[in-house]
Amino acid sequence: MQKSATLLLLLGALSGVSYAETDVSSTDELNTSRHALVNQGENEDGETIYHLQASIAGVNLGMPQSEAITALSTYLAVPSSDLITDNFRATSPITQATYTRYVKVRTETGDYSVYFSPTKIDGTEQEAIVVSRVIYRMEWSRENAENLRQAAQSLYGPATQVDGDATTYWCTDPKQESCTTNTFPRLRYSNTTLELVDPGYAIALKELGRPNVAPIF
Repeated sequence: MQKSATLLLLLGALSGVSYAETDVSSTDELNTSRHALVNQGENEDGETIYHLQASIAGVNLGMPQSEAITALSTYLAVPSSDLITDNFRATSPITQATYTRYVKVRTETGDYSVYFSPTKIDGTEQEAIVVSRVIYRMEWSRENAENLRQAAQSLYGPATQVDGDATTYWCTDPKQESCTTNTFPRLRYSNTTLELVDPGYAIALKELGRPNVAPIF
């Protein structure tokens, strides 16, 4: 397969476009099909509000576990039975039920890992198990790093923060100043790795484990 066609198939996998839906004869439609950040207006302080809509292999942050597994299997044309799951199930601090923490799969285009987190359903004591992190990692080579960088920039649009040639961030920080120290959802490109993560899920679980103690003074 020609290099340009191979890169376009990779672009399709990263954006959530099925291989079967990818036209390898032109890049124009792919280059404008998806931007990572969507402007949703301004907050009370006049700061722009952003929504992170990026996906990797059809998997989005906050997607229910069953939907994410189906999406990953479908877009990569891999049977769900070939997905690797963790051997030890985690216990949710919300309901004490156990859940699968991650699924992984290795393909010719790289390794994909999807991590899950329990979260409270608004207004209830029930929980949902949703996607909190997605990682795509290619085998290291300078060519792969450059191909991935170009693919990410083409599909995800203008970045929030660029640290040299090696690392690029897209995040929802309304100040658009730092994607590395805040708690906002973010997409990160680094060498041959893409990471989509929402730290808010882990922060919320930590808060659940902290006792509510009245001050004594």
